[in-house]
Amino acid sequence: MSEPTVGTARTSGRGKRARGPGEVGETELRQLLGGLTAVRDGDFRTRLPEDADGLLGEIASVFN
Repeated sequence: MSEPTVGTARTSGRGKRARGPGEVGETELRQLLGGLTAVRDGDFRTRLPEDADGLLGEIASVFN
């Protein structure tokens, strides 16, 4: 089982970062951090977007 990774900078032709299987982007990690921070601060109404595929989608589903 491969672990999600952060960082491996690989770009497609126009400078946009291409993600390989199991890679997690900064945007998704910031959303998760925001949700966790809200819960820590007592806001249990916060939700994560469930439109992600794979592990991030599963995490969002359980979190929500």
